[in-house]
Amino acid sequence: MMMLYKLAGHDPVPVENVEEWGSVFEGDRRIARDEFTTAEGETILVSTVFLAVDHGLGLESKPVLFETMVFGGPLNNKMWRFHTWDEAMEGHARAVHISQEYGATLKGRSATRFRV
Repeated sequence: MMMLYKLAGHDPVPVENVEEWGSVFEGDRRIARDEFTTAEGETILVSTVFLAVDHGLGLESKPVLFETMVFGGPLNNKMWRFHTWDEAMEGHARAVHISQEYGATLKGRSATRFRV
């Protein structure tokens, strides 16, 4: 059985039915976003989202509900997944740091709290 979730503040909670879960997708599931420009003018985007579905497939002790991805640059399509909001924010910060190590300069920053 697939486990479906919504956020209550920063805490994932299981939902009772698919209709309730569907309402999660009416809002922005992104919890952090940073965009960079390299010296060569290439844009790098680091995005962290709430997945709302356990991507651990029930094989892990805790649900895997957050994902950070990098788009562009040497880490293009690199992805990390996390169990908690705090882990996801730490992972996002690490991805931003790694992107900056590649010479990318911060272009814009947006940290968005998911609407519940």
